[in-house]
Amino acid sequence: MAARFGCSEFFVTYATPNRVVFEVRRPKLGDVHVSIMGTGYLGLANGVTVTVEKIDASGAVLRFSPTTSDTKHDKASGTEGLSMS
Repeated sequence: MAARFGCSEFFVTYATPNRVVFEVRRPKLGDVHVSIMGTGYLGLANGVTVTVEKIDASGAVLRFSPTTSDTKHDKASGTEGLSMS
């Protein structure tokens, strides 16, 4: 990931049947751990949004965008559940 987004590492893990886990290391803004169940999104304050467009037992389709809706707060949603820390 480009240095302009302030991430030193960005991990994505798919867990059957409907969960995507994101672990983001950000030296200046603090690390983020998010688990999205179903479709949804992760909008990071440092300017990255990841959308879970489709998910089923065979995998997930993700879209990464260099934008965010809130430059002060991390936001996320999941149609079937969400965990964020």
